[in-house]
Amino acid sequence: FGHDTAQPSDIYIVGMDQLLVDIEAKVDDSFLKGLGIPKGESVLLDDGRVEDVYNRLKAEGRITGEFAGGAIGNTLHNYSVLADDRSYLLGTITRQISVGDYAFHYVRNTSSRVILSHLHPCPGPMGRAVCFITPDGERTFGISRGIMDDYPAGALPEDLVARAQALVLTAYLLRNPKAPIYEATLRAIAVANQNGVPVILALGTVSLVREKKDALIELIRRSVNIIAGNFGELGELTGVQDPLLAGQAALDLADLVLMTHDKQGLYLCAHVDESLARETADQIHSKSIPEYNRYEYSRAMLRSRCA
Repeated sequence: FGHDTAQPSDIYIVGMDQLLVDIEAKVDDSFLKGLGIPKGESVLLDDGRVEDVYNRLKAEGRITGEFAGGAIGNTLHNYSVLADDRSYLLGTITRQISVGDYAFHYVRNTSSRVILSHLHPCPGPMGRAVCFITPDGERTFGISRGIMDDYPAGALPEDLVARAQALVLTAYLLRNPKAPIYEATLRAIAVANQNGVPVILALGTVSLVREKKDALIELIRRSVNIIAGNFGELGELTGVQDPLLAGQAALDLADLVLMTHDKQGLYLCAHVDESLARETADQIHSKSIPEYNRYEYSRAMLRSRCA
């Protein structure tokens, strides 16, 4: 969005997350039904229940792996691996780490290019996310909080955020207004806005968007540049049940929209000034929006820079 890479600078991105350890397990639909967890959703469970589920999965040989988790943590890890570049992760981690515990697994499985030196140490266990994978590949999460919400605004490295090329967040951080990480998230957004740092927000789940819809719309319109989510989440946010039209409606809120839609893949929706639009050399397609890909060779622009 206009960063001049020709100028010497320290290029990195910053993300904030509710740090989790992902526990992957293969189950069938009846297993989820027995637990009362809606397929494809992400639900909060108390620590004791997650421990019981974990022990059952382990006893039945269903666990396939334990990894560093969290939507933003995983995003930064993948970014740093693919780009071979640095990123900084903000969040909480267990103060006392022992070999073999959940915090140990988190650090061990995170790319060394993801800088963890700004994590905030807290007493208590890390959060856990049990990822139930059904035969159709759908992922469902049961999450125990642990200390994942205990990141205070006072721990935010504001200078680091102010110099970043992007601030990457998830709507999960805004689920509980009473949690310390909620205030830290709002402060990080304010610092990014004050310094022209693009803010990227992943929408989370359909149920979360439904619960926080009005607040999310207000926040995105005021402070967020890029929103990312699947068609269900964007449809819930905009009230539009067509993928192209939902993407178009979301552009009334943000500068750029990344939307996945089942096997159809990724929709990239963006603004461009008409004088700078570049026509495609490929076949023109029409659906709910006529000739929707005519200018797909254009570069995305901030809406404020379009005439």
